[in-house]
Amino acid sequence: MLIDSRFRSGHFVEGREYAMRRPRGGAEWLLILTVDGAGVHRGRSTMARLPPHSAILYAPGTPQWYLTEPATGSWELLWAHFAGAPRFTDLTDWPRNRDGVGLIDTADAFDRVRAALDELVDLQREGLPQRPEFVLNALERTLLWCDTVNPRSPRAMVDRRVRTVLDAIARALGSRMSLRSLAAEAGVSPTRLSHLFKSEVGMSIPGYIESRRLQWAQDLLRMSDQPVSQIARQTGWNDPLYFSRRFSRAVGCSPTVWRKRLAANTPADADVLSD
Repeated sequence: MLIDSRFRSGHFVEGREYAMRRPRGGAEWLLILTVDGAGVHRGRSTMARLPPHSAILYAPGTPQWYLTEPATGSWELLWAHFAGAPRFTDLTDWPRNRDGVGLIDTADAFDRVRAALDELVDLQREGLPQRPEFVLNALERTLLWCDTVNPRSPRAMVDRRVRTVLDAIARALGSRMSLRSLAAEAGVSPTRLSHLFKSEVGMSIPGYIESRRLQWAQDLLRMSDQPVSQIARQTGWNDPLYFSRRFSRAVGCSPTVWRKRLAANTPADADVLSD
């Protein structure tokens, strides 16, 4: 699906007088993210405050009535109108109020959601022939980051402490990490973090770190000519021999053999680690 003329996005900073009402809704979806200040959604049977980090999603044909919250007096918002597509069906399945309006709190992923929406706004001014594809990519990333905090999504990462730890691991994947230091990042005890992480991610923290490091090592083996010992150190393994043993246990062969298989164009689909 390419983005058509119905796609629009923008960044508004509005005062107390701002209000928009479409009794019959629109022909496309409308996503609004509150950056600062606050807005209000008024429906036939409900009213919802839209504070910072909140996102509201109107489906096609759903009546739209939103305005600056009078008590706050200002509302900074990012918004996007977009056409539906089969690939967005699950990503637009948000918790809905009695008026059929989707509402989620993006606090745990706000920076990511905002960055993707900011990019959408910037793309409005692009003249590249690839613009429709770039727009679709940024829109899908916006919805995917919203999906990480969507309580209805089976893939949602709803605990902020676990998200904090995942981000910390990603930043320092090649460095030494301890359960105690990660627990300090999350603001909980090591025991509590271990339980939360296993419940949310489905594996232990050491197991998760090892799987990420092994996948990173596979990428380097595939895309570079670095020696195995250098790749081991770069991906957080102080002992190249121990790295080789863990790699062999996970993949079924040593890093050297795995790289040779790729060079020989030997099918090795079963030897590739997956998420």
